Amino acid sequence: SYGFNNFFPTMVNGFGLGSRTTALLLTAPPYVLGTAMSFFVAWSSDRRRERGFHIMANLCCSITGFIITVATTNTAARYTSAFLYTSGSFSANALVYTWAVSSLGQTPEKRAAGGAIVNICGHIGNVISPYFFPDRDAPRYTMAMILQIVFAGLAFTMAAISKMYLRKQNSKLRELANADGRQFNPFTL
Repeated sequence: SYGFNNFFPTMVNGFGLGSRTTALLLTAPPYVLGTAMSFFVAWSSDRRRERGFHIMANLCCSITGFIITVATTNTAARYTSAFLYTSGSFSANALVYTWAVSSLGQTPEKRAAGGAIVNICGHIGNVISPYFFPDRDAPRYTMAMILQIVFAGLAFTMAAISKMYLRKQNSKLRELANADGRQFNPFTL
């Protein structure tokens, strides 16, 4: 969902807000907000011991931003939407890795191997996303925005399915813990 990252300066330059230097300066504010939101969302997620809804809410923000970008040619609306998809994408992606690793296996070896697999799979988007941004689509990159809506929607769906699956697993773990008299150690939802 953050495949726009390498093409964001070109997109901002396409707004026609002045020189290339101005366009490069205007790329910073969405990233600053994205950084701040990532820290806030990670803090909130840890405090509430909840990952799924935090991921899904941020993906909704990024999807909204992508939809606005596709739906309008208004420069102000498109620049404002960049704040939504930048902060939404980066905030969600920061939580995916920690949620996956904390939910994988009970042994340190399984968690380490699972973390590596999640990390590798998470970067597949960086490999394929440049093909979403052909030069002929510059500076709007409509096809890329639509594909990012689709992939963010798939990530939303996977987070919802994961949350439901882990909720069922927690019920089973609670029953086992009650039956055996052990401490209940649930998965983070």
